[in-house]
Parts: sequence; C-alpha cells; structure tokens
Amino acid sequence: MLVNINKVKRLREKLHLNTEYLAKLLGISEDEYLLIESNKTPLTSSQICIISNLYGVSEQYLFSEDIRSKAVHARSEGTLSDHDEMQVAEFFNFQKYVGKKSHKELVLL
Repeated sequence: MLVNINKVKRLREKLHLNTEYLAKLLGISEDEYLLIESNKTPLTSSQICIISNLYGVSEQYLFSEDIRSKAVHARSEGTLSDHDEMQVAEFFNFQKYVGKKSHKELVLL
C-alpha cells in the first residue's frame, strides 16, 4: 500500500509550508520532492516517519484512504474536518486490527 500523497500535500498546504522546506527537511532536492508530490517517486519509510512527526499524525493516517471522497458525513455541512477525518481513519484502522484478533486477545486489551 502506498502513502496517500494527496493527504501529504494537503497537510503541507494547510500548514503553509513550501516544497523547498519539506525537501530540506527530508534531505532531498526540491525537484526530488516535487516528484514525490506528483506521485512519480514513492516516499521511503524514514521520510514517512519524518512527515508523520512533522504533521502530528500517525503513519497509518498517511496510508489511509481519503475519507472526504467517501459518502461519510459527520456534520450537516457535508464535509469532515481534518481532525474528524483523522479520527475516522484511525477508527477504520482499529477495526481492521480488531478483526485480526481473537476474542481472548481482545479481552486482554
């Protein structure tokens, strides 16, 4: 599974960070970073770790589907806030995790 690069880009834009800053943080050139954001080059595991720490989100959140594209509406305005989207994504990941556990293992949680 690949990182949802749209989330990475949206988080960068939301924090008003430029591509030059992200490239420097990741130890790559800006051209290399632009290839990542255009989905032509994948992020490495260490880059994913750096990005998730920078944005304060889990690595799993970066891999999850874009919840905004789903027909899920938590509020009357029809869209989810980034915080709500992150909580829904983490809930879906938790459901997948729980689905792989036996009842006995869940009782021990």
